[in-house]
Amino acid sequence: MKKVVFLGTYSLHPRQQLLLESLKTSPDWEVTECRIDPWGAIADKTQASSLTKLGVLLKLLLAYPILALRYLCLPKHDVVVMMHAGLFDVLLLGGWVHLRRIPLVWDIYISVYDTLVHDRKMVKGDSMTGRLIHRLEARAARIADRLFLDTQAHAHAFEAEYQLPKQSVGVVYVGVDSEFTRLLKEVNPSPSEGSMKILFYGNYIPLHGIETIVEAFALLREKESDAELILVGDGQTEPLVEETISRLKVDGIQRINRLPYPVLISRIVSSNVCLGIFGTTDKAQRVIPNKVFQIAASGVPFVTADTPAVSELLALAESPLPCERVPAGDAAALADAILRRKGTFRGEGFVYGMEQVQEAFTSLLIEVVSTASST
Repeated sequence: MKKVVFLGTYSLHPRQQLLLESLKTSPDWEVTECRIDPWGAIADKTQASSLTKLGVLLKLLLAYPILALRYLCLPKHDVVVMMHAGLFDVLLLGGWVHLRRIPLVWDIYISVYDTLVHDRKMVKGDSMTGRLIHRLEARAARIADRLFLDTQAHAHAFEAEYQLPKQSVGVVYVGVDSEFTRLLKEVNPSPSEGSMKILFYGNYIPLHGIETIVEAFALLREKESDAELILVGDGQTEPLVEETISRLKVDGIQRINRLPYPVLISRIVSSNVCLGIFGTTDKAQRVIPNKVFQIAASGVPFVTADTPAVSELLALAESPLPCERVPAGDAAALADAILRRKGTFRGEGFVYGMEQVQEAFTSLLIEVVSTASST
């Protein structure tokens, strides 16, 4: 049995939970967590208040010395995994891992530089802060013995950004967590009667292009006057979304900040069409959000931007998915696609879940451990 240590300040969001579960349920791996989470339930760290960030910073200053001591006291193991958000975990704890001559694997998942500079445009790339983040991420990428991301497109872009060897960054897709799969089996997959219901859920960030969704819905209402759009979430671009709704004077939009998991899944399966991402940023071309895997698993017809990453998802499926792809940021094309998908066939869904993640993740770790043993 191989022994793996998950080390760092990671939070237990779906990506991290699924990676952990994939090894905890495997008879071939013994899992130890050496973790302190200073963020708690904060999902969108970039939107935290200054006071909250100050509190997190103080916790981090204490966390890293404690984690280093805890890690050095752990019994012998085969590999260490650091998960998102792991930039400073790698920079500040990676040396201790190498001191014990243990291979270090880093799930980058979300590049800090790409997110803050290119996607959310909160920092300018040529600013002092932007250059510093780039150097730190480049340094962390070379400290880790193996890197992986969530799609091939994302991995190739990271390799190009930091001049890493081609094919050096592995891929473990996000997939669907076991709790979603379990709850999905407990709800009725039949859509509700009456008006056409369109669902979007996720953080309000540029990646999702929610203003494009609102613009498309305004066009769609001209043909489907009783259609309803449900927007679940909040975040950075919320003021822009509100301005778009007000400017277009569009009715029929219901906004909800958060829904319990079982209620959200019930909303998914009772929708006529679900929506993916429509942002025009480079990052939107490279990622498959967790929610797109969830919608695909539900079998509900969905529309999303035509991207290289989504092509990867469709290639993974054994049979065609009820998916319509449109150009990113094109409201008119999105409105037409939603109408085309209304009432189309619902399949059993394509579940890329724990078993598939387990296979990809364990294969990557075994490769790292084998390479370390032979050197």
